[in-house]
Amino acid sequence: MLGLPGLLKSKTDALTPDLIAEARAEWLDLAVSASEKNVYFFPWFTEASLHLDAMKNVKLLRIYAGKALIGLWLFKEDFGYAKLPVFFRRTALHPHQFLGTPLVRRGAEQGFVEGFLGWLDASPLAQSFLLLPMMTGEGPLFTAFADNCSDHGRACFELARHERAALKPIRSAQHSVGAHISKSRRRGLKRRREKLSDIGPVRFERLRLRDDVDPWLIDFVRLENQGWKKDKGTAISQNPQDIALYSALVPAAFDNGNLNFSRLMVDDKPIAYAMDLICEDHIYCLKCAHDRAYRKFAPGVLLEFELLCGYYHPDKDYHIDSCAAPDNTMLNDLYPDRKPYVTLAIARKNALYAGQLQLINFLKKKTG
Repeated sequence: MLGLPGLLKSKTDALTPDLIAEARAEWLDLAVSASEKNVYFFPWFTEASLHLDAMKNVKLLRIYAGKALIGLWLFKEDFGYAKLPVFFRRTALHPHQFLGTPLVRRGAEQGFVEGFLGWLDASPLAQSFLLLPMMTGEGPLFTAFADNCSDHGRACFELARHERAALKPIRSAQHSVGAHISKSRRRGLKRRREKLSDIGPVRFERLRLRDDVDPWLIDFVRLENQGWKKDKGTAISQNPQDIALYSALVPAAFDNGNLNFSRLMVDDKPIAYAMDLICEDHIYCLKCAHDRAYRKFAPGVLLEFELLCGYYHPDKDYHIDSCAAPDNTMLNDLYPDRKPYVTLAIARKNALYAGQLQLINFLKKKTG
């Protein structure tokens, strides 16, 4: 364990099943106490992901204030960025993770950043900077990074920024559900549901029983293996590693109370599924699928709108992340807000490393 200024200490270990088991209690306590509850870094999600190629050689950094764990980061050591021969450390992410914000205990953001950057400065000299992709571009942790770098003259750049569909608490508290959607759009959704009802009874279901997890998942994977995902080879059923991931992930999320698995039924037949990961007031829309035979009824849109209505509560502040691409027209129409995400690069404190990162920033902007 490396001593840092004040009571701050850091601990770095290779990520293994034994380490996850050993750290599970304090890790989970941190995860549910984080200012941004990044469910993609919960211990059960990480454990289900260990077999993926993208998770090889991952390390776990823990920052402590005294004996209390205040922050956690999963990272990999890498070489070569923007065609420059530099060593750096980056957030460990795989294609089924849509948020890279470190887990940081609420109220401890400044302490975590101080310890985190102190750990960077004490690392081997070859490690020139930290790369934090898909990190929330607002809020207390982002502000703590910006303030610390500004106060200490440390090079820090946003290499990329984008927004995606979201629901923010202020919207939920002050507006009625669907108020932002045009009248013609709402009429269209109502009309499609009515036409769907001509085929048979329409209902929405949520997974309730542990014994139903596997049958629901099997049918979800079947529906997902259609259309562009099948054509591009990105459907879960086309990749054995993805099958293993979801076979472990979905039961774990259910057992830990972090799963909202829903579906749209017509005449007792499932025609759309949505898989959301939840932790208290934070909701992340992980995956969805629909039966293309019913696409003229827009079953996926109907299900997403039903879910949004359920989450839209005047007495509860929900943070909902669509986890969708910025150009996802369907979800951009349904969700009233946008949430920013950045790729943040931070250099160790030294003029040479600052110059390297400034050059990287220049090259990234030049190449787009």
